[in-house]
Amino acid sequence: MIDSHNHIDAKAYKTEPLSVKKVLSDARAAGVRRIVAPALHLQSYSELREIAAKHPEVYPAVGVHPHEASEEFNHELSKNLQEALRDAPHPIVGETGLEGHYDFTPMEVQMRSLQSHLEVAQTHGLPIILHCRETEEILFNELKRWKLPVGGVVHCFTGSWEWAQRFLDLGFHIGITGIVTFKKSTQVQEVATRLPQDRLLVETDGPYLAPVPYRGKINKPEYIPHIVRKIAELRGVSEEQIARLTVSNTEKLFGLPKL
Repeated sequence: MIDSHNHIDAKAYKTEPLSVKKVLSDARAAGVRRIVAPALHLQSYSELREIAAKHPEVYPAVGVHPHEASEEFNHELSKNLQEALRDAPHPIVGETGLEGHYDFTPMEVQMRSLQSHLEVAQTHGLPIILHCRETEEILFNELKRWKLPVGGVVHCFTGSWEWAQRFLDLGFHIGITGIVTFKKSTQVQEVATRLPQDRLLVETDGPYLAPVPYRGKINKPEYIPHIVRKIAELRGVSEEQIARLTVSNTEKLFGLPKL
C-alpha cells in the first residue's frame, strides 16, 4: 500500500517514543511501503528531502500550505518552487490550495500562492496536491482557468459527491482519509463508494485525522489498512483489490516507480 499524503516531517513524529525511523518501520510492517510527503513550506521541503535521502520510500512534494501562505508568499514564489524542483527525482507540486474554515490567511493571499503553484505545475507538466476545505466553488473555478496537463489530487476530500464529480471532470483524483471510518461521515463515505476506481487515492494526512479505532490519536502511515478496509467494505470488494488499485493510481499520478 501507499500513503498518498503524510506529513512525515511533523513534530509529532519526532516526539518520544516515536521517531521518523520508527514510524516508517511500523508502516512497512503494516504493508505500507511508500509515502508521498507534501511540504508545508519551503523549509519543510528541505527537511523532507533530507528524510528521503535516508529513507527512499518517502517521496517529497514541494509547496506552501495555505495556512503558511502569508509567511511564505512573495513575488518570487514560482521561481523558488522551480528551483526546489530542479533536481527532484520525482517532482511533485504541493501542498497548496485554499482553506475556508480557519481564517489564518486572507483568501487573496492564499489565491496568489495557489496561482504560483498552478503556474509551475502547468509549465512543467507536474502533478499537484490540493488542499480544499469549504472552498470547493472557488477552487473549482480557478482550476478551470488553468487546464493542467497532468492534473493532481484534491486531497482529504470532504465535499459532496456533486463537487467530487466536477473535480473528476477536470481530470483530478480524490484523496480519501480516515474520515471515511467516522460513523457520521456519510458524505465522505458516499464519495468513496462512487469514485471511479482509477481516480481513488488513500491517505492518512498524518499526523492528523486518525481513523477508527485510533480516532483522536496521532495518525500514522501504518493505519492506511483501516482506510482501505472501510473503502473495500463500502464498495463491496476485497481489501486486496482496493490496495492494488490505489497503489497503481498513486504510481501513475505521481510518476513513481512500480515495485
